[in-house]
Amino acid sequence: MASDDEGYRCDVWPNMPDNTEYDGKGLLTLVRAGNSPFKDLFDVNLLIQEVENNVGAKVTDIQQLYREVNRRASNWKCQTGKTSQHVWLEQT
Repeated sequence: MASDDEGYRCDVWPNMPDNTEYDGKGLLTLVRAGNSPFKDLFDVNLLIQEVENNVGAKVTDIQQLYREVNRRASNWKCQTGKTSQHVWLEQT
């Protein structure tokens, strides 16, 4: 979904409420507390639901979000019963 500027919404890296740049950590905790740094860009809860539906496991942690030029990636931890798995999501 394009924004009004020259980039796309997902190209924007958010700031925290104190106006410092989001460090990519603790996203699941922030989202569950209603403090998603991406709240003005997209609904992270919908992404979590999509991952859970497609992987067939509950998201238990979003360990880190990475940002590079023209690339975003994240490492998600999912749990099915006693089995834990990592899911790597990448957007280029």
